[in-house]
Amino acid sequence: MPSRRPCRFQERPGRLIYVVPKSSPDSRVTENLIAKFRNDYIPAVTTTTHTGIYVGGLTAIFVDFAQVFTSKIPLFVGVIVLLGCLLLMVAFRSIVIP
Repeated sequence: MPSRRPCRFQERPGRLIYVVPKSSPDSRVTENLIAKFRNDYIPAVTTTTHTGIYVGGLTAIFVDFAQVFTSKIPLFVGVIVLLGCLLLMVAFRSIVIP
C-alpha cells in the first residue's frame, strides 16, 4: 500500500512511496512490475517534471544483481578456462597437453 510520509534526502524534502506487489518477490510478475515502473512510468513522469525517481528495495536489488551476473557469466567462464589451461601448461610443461 502506498505511503506518503515525508522524508529528507540530502537536506531537501522528498517523498517515499511504498509499493507492495501481490505476487511473491521472486516471481516473474514482480520482475515485470519493476521493469514496467522503470521503463514506462518513471520516464513518463521524469520527462515532464524533472523529478528524481528511483526504484529500490531488496527485490529490485536482486533483479539488478541477476542482470549484472548473467551478463558477466561468459567472462567468468572464459577466465576460469584460461586459468585452467595455464595451470595445465605449467604442471605438465607442455603447450600441447591442455
